[in-house]
Amino acid sequence: MEIKSFGFKLNQIDEEGYFSGHSAIFDIVDLVGDVIEKGAFTKTIKENPTSPICWQHMYHEVLGVTTLEKEDNKGLYIEGKLNLDVQKAREAHSLLKQGAIKAMSFSYDAVKWKSTDSQNS
Repeated sequence: MEIKSFGFKLNQIDEEGYFSGHSAIFDIVDLVGDVIEKGAFTKTIKENPTSPICWQHMYHEVLGVTTLEKEDNKGLYIEGKLNLDVQKAREAHSLLKQGAIKAMSFSYDAVKWKSTDSQNS
């Protein structure tokens, strides 16, 4: 399982914990030289239209759930709801409102990939 982290552009967050933004952007080279192409999330979204929102990939620290996941021309757009009955979710909510959380990440298993490294081609 791989983990990718991207600068997270928060579109909005409200007092009940609903938020939206892009958790992945297409066609940019990340710090390790990877590029996510449009269509990368299609099968996963179809099979799992919502996902748990976890703190730092710790699956035992669920903060809420996504309420919408879709690919648009920019990348993977999500809407989610933090469960404000959970202490860590209240902390994340406060940090998001403050602008202190600047990235969102996701874990994945690559189904298809290709190397652009000429030594590995």
